[in-house]
Amino acid sequence: GGGKAGKAGKARGNVEDEDEFKDVDEDEERWKALSKGKGKMGKLGEKGKFGGKFKGGPWEGGKGEAGKGAWGGKGKFVPMGKVVQAEPKTVPEWVQAQDRVFGHLEKLPAGWIRIKSASSGKVYFYSTKTGESRDLGNPPTAQMPANWQIMTSKSSGQTYFYNSKTGESRFERPLF
Repeated sequence: GGGKAGKAGKARGNVEDEDEFKDVDEDEERWKALSKGKGKMGKLGEKGKFGGKFKGGPWEGGKGEAGKGAWGGKGKFVPMGKVVQAEPKTVPEWVQAQDRVFGHLEKLPAGWIRIKSASSGKVYFYSTKTGESRDLGNPPTAQMPANWQIMTSKSSGQTYFYNSKTGESRFERPLF
């Protein structure tokens, strides 16, 4: 055994020359260089060995799990357990998606749906019968039962419903 002592031997002081700390100094220089971005991958911001992108695995394409949720494309964080569904693109797809997308809003008259514009992101009304579309400032109104009218209070500006035959006024829409 006349070979060079290993690191364990160095730790016990078996090396006689002053090269004892040479490996430590080299390691320290290597770590300093890596921490400054001068390692095998190049400087920070440069495309290195992997082309600047991580390929494969759960993070490819910006998707993957992070904590208790996942990034569901277009920069939206989706809590775990929720399914990310694509936005509807055709009128039949929008008809099917009404409850899922707009179920929390007031029901529309028969034959009318809400559609979110793919280009502007704005919601508008669309008649599946006539093809007419309206912006949110001009909503379609359901046909009223006989003798009922939609009125606006002069004092409060609030909308109410008035029956011209009975004289009844109410805030809830009358049913047929």
